[in-house]
Amino acid sequence: MGTLVGLIRDEPGPGRDPQPTLGDIERLVATTRSAGLAVHVQTEGKERDLPASVELNAYRVVQEGLTNALKHAGRADVRVVLRYRADGIEVEVSDDGAGTGQGPGGRRGLIGLGERVAVFGGRFEAGRDPRGGWKVRASFPTES
Repeated sequence: MGTLVGLIRDEPGPGRDPQPTLGDIERLVATTRSAGLAVHVQTEGKERDLPASVELNAYRVVQEGLTNALKHAGRADVRVVLRYRADGIEVEVSDDGAGTGQGPGGRRGLIGLGERVAVFGGRFEAGRDPRGGWKVRASFPTES
């Protein structure tokens, strides 16, 4: 994949890096910034170790949110928020772009994310933000 969207969607393969975690968000964000989006990352709560499967899937939510912003938001500011809570983590990617959510693609990425989050008993939502732009949010419950 030669496009910048392809670069942030790049999956690990044999002989490549291990599965990503939330610790890899800054690298993902840097790639997205190099494509021209202004991305701001905010962490709320005390960072803590999470199960590897939660880390991977939370990362995937951020990855898909950034990919969608690149494809649909135009020149937008994007905000990534990681909210660490005693009972889990919530991740949110929002933009202030003019995208309508009606662009190319069949929303399969968002459907797949909803399915991933459901496996953990979490909540997933994606859609227009009443303040403008688009928002993707997922919560992953974990044991304290």
